Amino acid sequence: MRRLIFLVLASLLLCAAAEGGFLSASERLSGLRYLPDAVDAPSELAVVNFQKANGLDLTGTLDEVTLAALFSDEAISLDDYLKQSASGETTDLYFSDAGSDVYRLKKRLNALGYYDAELNEQYDLATAAAVARFQMANGLDINGDAFGATVRRLYSSFAVEYAASQKHFEFSLGDNGHLVKQIQDILMSLGYYSGNCTGVYGEATFEAVKTFQRANDFEPNGVWQIEYTVLAHNSLVVSKDTAEANSAEKVIEIGYEGYEVFDLENALYSLGYFSGEVDEDFDERTLYALKLFQEANGLTPTGSYDSETRKALQKNSRLTDYTQFKQISMDKEVGPWDSGFAVRLMTTQLKRLGYPLDITDLLDEKTDGILIEFQKAEGLSPSGRTDAATRTRLYEGDCMPYTAASKVLEGIVTAEAREARRQALEILLSEVIDKPYSAGMTGPDSFGAGGLTYFCMQTAGIEIPPTCALQYEFAFSKESFSQETSEIKQFSIVFFQSDETVYSGIAKNDTTVVYSSPSEGSVIALPINELVERYTFLGTVYLVD
Repeated sequence: MRRLIFLVLASLLLCAAAEGGFLSASERLSGLRYLPDAVDAPSELAVVNFQKANGLDLTGTLDEVTLAALFSDEAISLDDYLKQSASGETTDLYFSDAGSDVYRLKKRLNALGYYDAELNEQYDLATAAAVARFQMANGLDINGDAFGATVRRLYSSFAVEYAASQKHFEFSLGDNGHLVKQIQDILMSLGYYSGNCTGVYGEATFEAVKTFQRANDFEPNGVWQIEYTVLAHNSLVVSKDTAEANSAEKVIEIGYEGYEVFDLENALYSLGYFSGEVDEDFDERTLYALKLFQEANGLTPTGSYDSETRKALQKNSRLTDYTQFKQISMDKEVGPWDSGFAVRLMTTQLKRLGYPLDITDLLDEKTDGILIEFQKAEGLSPSGRTDAATRTRLYEGDCMPYTAASKVLEGIVTAEAREARRQALEILLSEVIDKPYSAGMTGPDSFGAGGLTYFCMQTAGIEIPPTCALQYEFAFSKESFSQETSEIKQFSIVFFQSDETVYSGIAKNDTTVVYSSPSEGSVIALPINELVERYTFLGTVYLVD
């Protein structure tokens, strides 16, 4: 008869459970705190613990007597049983407490496998984290405080050891359950999460955890550690508002490491100023990208991430991105001692062409000289400024490499040097007229017969001997030496003789020769036709080119 009653009762219970009217055995055991969570089939340990608390035979199976007791109104919960059996071990302890009770708590946690740090009398974070892991493994509220049900369970024979726990003490993408919901509640209360607290660890929760970690100087890996729950419970973490307020006034510079650098690099990356992997190290890459951003958006390019720069970065829709800034810089004219990104673009392009200069932000004297060389080689006006024609050729034209440009420049330098010599000689030949003759003198106030020629040629950078006889011997050895007066041209050296004395002079043009005359007692200009009538013409040589 008893058997029949049980079967009817069990059938009614199962039918009711199927219709949602009653709890299943697992759900009932979970509600009475014998199971940490409701599962499809209760464990033998949970059944044994229920039987022990309710004075039943310890069969470990859901027999008819156990099922009847489980669903009766007189079923004793685990918490009630522990309260009844508690015998002075239930001292309440909290984070930052100290004393012998804390030492005893740590020793018990160590015996159960939850604590492996130093056994002392200080209730520190390691202790609270160990308590939180115990709470999680035993289906208790997770806060890291050792009081009430936590202490009763800890010192009871029902305590689940760490090695026997099926729990993992961190949460990440893809996890779900009421503990994930608790994480979402914490994140929401701190301002890091604004979605629905569904208990599903999705992308939004993952990103919220990373933001929380950065703000609190944890590794931003998106994995929630049980320690974070303890810290949040004890108000040892900062909210998003507090983190942002602290960050708003913080100035970070090269050498700094932290989540603020990650956020900065990420923002600069989105605008095109930063390239490569985003990390938390404020290095040379960060410095360069930040200075570019500051220059592009009208800020002083200090390279420091200050409040002004931070405010600018928050106005994303109004910012100049790298592509825009590069074009603006390429359209900008710069000249001597200007600085900035436009100079860097110009020097970078010249460097690519092989010009011997460093990439720099400052258009100093050396850099300006290289720019002028480029302009000369490309047939542009050598202004030393990146005018429109120069920019077009540099950034859009088919520029010759420096190996080819250097040959063009050599020719230009030779032509410039020749022209400089000609100009110097033209001025000298006008200035020395009427200077007194003085034998053996080479100027600048008086001149001997060969001294005038020597002085003028030396001033123009042309080496010749100091006396007429030696000059004639030197000239006679040159291929350009001619004994025809028709070969005389401007700045040719002309040799002539009177009796046994050799004289030299310089052709001011193709009709007049300037020389220092002993008979006149001064430097004179004599037409060539008169010269050949008065003296014996010996020859001429042209050395200026």
